[in-house]
Amino acid sequence: HGFTASGMYGFDDSSTQPGRVVSADVVYSQGPLRASMVYSSWRNHAIPLVSGLGLGSFLGQPLTGGQTFVARTQDIFGLSALYKATSELDLHGILTQVNLSTQTQSARMRTAELGADYHVTVANTVTLGGYLSWLSGTRYAELGVGDVYALSKRTVVYAQVTCQHADGVGNAAMPLLAPSDSPNQTAFRIGVHHFF
Repeated sequence: HGFTASGMYGFDDSSTQPGRVVSADVVYSQGPLRASMVYSSWRNHAIPLVSGLGLGSFLGQPLTGGQTFVARTQDIFGLSALYKATSELDLHGILTQVNLSTQTQSARMRTAELGADYHVTVANTVTLGGYLSWLSGTRYAELGVGDVYALSKRTVVYAQVTCQHADGVGNAAMPLLAPSDSPNQTAFRIGVHHFF
């Protein structure tokens, strides 16, 4: 009836990842709607945050100098949905909550994301999306618009502009970029994806 479920248990490995992981998901796909629910639980998880939060330290651990953040517990809950409103328009949304703790402190990050994809032609898609995240006294708000063009089934080119604003103790910090030294950050990306 459109439902699938899966689960995974990952053993700890002192050479690559010292903690175990347990994950499960349920997916519903029927007609124009695809929705999923996921839960993942990590123990003693090494996370390369570096300064990607726009903070110098997090839960008592320094993030400068390339140091890796180690979470005693990391529990992730997520809900997502994709709805094909028309043959040209897809609407999607995600809600997540990540609970992190060290030996002495804990924090929770909540994120709500909404977006739309408009298929101008079979090969060309215009995207619009944004999210709000709350973590340890900082709210991150990001909005982006982009264009994706398929050169073939395996190769696409894209262009995207994204703006982020942070309110609170942290500065703007977009993924894959050095954190800003202010509450605002803007990025323009162009690139090629090739699927092997």
